[in-house]
Amino acid sequence: KHVEYSARHVNLTESTVDANITLSYPANWSKKNGSSELVPHLSTIDALTISTNLSQDILLNSFKSIDHCWMKRISIKAGNKPEEDLRNINAKITKEIQGLDSQGDTYLIFGGNVGTMKVQLEFIMPAAHEIETVKDSVEKSCYSLHFKNRTQFIDDIIFYSPLNAISTLFVAYDKEPHFSPSGIEAGYPNIMNPVDSLVSHAQIAQSLLYKLDGLTRGESNTLWMRSLNIIAENPAKRIAATRLLVT
Repeated sequence: KHVEYSARHVNLTESTVDANITLSYPANWSKKNGSSELVPHLSTIDALTISTNLSQDILLNSFKSIDHCWMKRISIKAGNKPEEDLRNINAKITKEIQGLDSQGDTYLIFGGNVGTMKVQLEFIMPAAHEIETVKDSVEKSCYSLHFKNRTQFIDDIIFYSPLNAISTLFVAYDKEPHFSPSGIEAGYPNIMNPVDSLVSHAQIAQSLLYKLDGLTRGESNTLWMRSLNIIAENPAKRIAATRLLVT
């Protein structure tokens, strides 16, 4: 929530955008008992939010409003080692494929990199909303500001074994935004979004790893997510509360 992103040297064409990104983590971003301050690295959430916002720039070349455009599929793969120099991260996203699905909705597949992380995203633009004419402002994007107002509450965790856990997840707003968000998925404010899914599953997976290795968080080293794959349902089928199963 407290990470700040700034983009420089942004080059945008009809199908490609590249930029240099600087990330600023707060000084106390992660502390463990008896240990010094940990060095931050480019995270999967960083890669997801940066690539989504760059994809949004390209989408707005084709659609006036993308409030009802939603992410169907996400694939992120890390490089050979964590990227710790966050002063000048190169990011490049390209629209690779565009077509119509069986429902008549437009699907768009984007690929590229954020630093050493390889990213592929698939978006769905519902046909019913393609004719909307009010142009979005990327400065008020759900994936640049609005997602920071959300908190994921994980409760009723049951560990069936060191390899299985199930829990309840509820997503709520910390505070009402002082602006009306726009951009990707802004038209679906009361659903679980990919950031919610990533954060909550990562937290449960982390707990499972600690149990498997017999460690506490304070005894562990920095965990590093090597790959991520998310396939989302249509927003009409999603709500802001659900059950989590992690194996």
